[in-house]
Amino acid sequence: MREKKLKRSEEIARQIICAIRDNKYTVGQQLPTEQQLTEMYGVGRSTIREAVKTLSADGIVVVQQGRGTFVRNTNGFHDDPLGIIKMDSYDRLKQQLEARMLLEPQIALAAVRTATSSDIEKLEYLCETYNSINGYGDDMVELDIEFHKTVAKCTYNEVLVRIIPMICDTVRDSGTYMYDSRESHTKARKAHERIVRALKNRDAISARYYMEQHIQETIQLMAKNERHSNADKNGGR
Repeated sequence: MREKKLKRSEEIARQIICAIRDNKYTVGQQLPTEQQLTEMYGVGRSTIREAVKTLSADGIVVVQQGRGTFVRNTNGFHDDPLGIIKMDSYDRLKQQLEARMLLEPQIALAAVRTATSSDIEKLEYLCETYNSINGYGDDMVELDIEFHKTVAKCTYNEVLVRIIPMICDTVRDSGTYMYDSRESHTKARKAHERIVRALKNRDAISARYYMEQHIQETIQLMAKNERHSNADKNGGR
């Protein structure tokens, strides 16, 4: 199957990522102005704006109105030997969720056998903290990611511990595609609690089932959002 040709804006986004990876721009540093970037890469302003929008959606840069664009985070690609971040944002999200569906239920099952009391306590703490937050924002997203990373750490399998952070960052992206983030938040709360309860009770079947259900709900909510988005584009037809 032929590889999909990248849009010009995606190519520019990749080049900016390479510049950040090579420490030309560091965390907190301002990128060149839009005009400077158009001259550097020989493209129009609309292409630069689209590239910056992609980088912003990926959490790599933050656009501050009236000030400029700043490097926000480098974790997304310094620890990305598989080049996942270079994929199209929407395709990447769908495929990462599919990968999580294949991996994480089995990880939860394995964690039942290896999780220590201390591990369980940390997961319970993450659930309590998650439940105490009102609304849906960056803090909750980071807690969600940390929860899944911690479940992987419970396996004490270094390969899994290294792989899961690469694919769990879909949680950051998924808010963009959720039709109702409050619904996503409510479902995630219940799922996390059920998973922890299963781990605590050493119930491998339930741990695997609830993790699979959790990720499946995320996929379904994403599909729901896509349907509503398409309906809006078609005038509600």
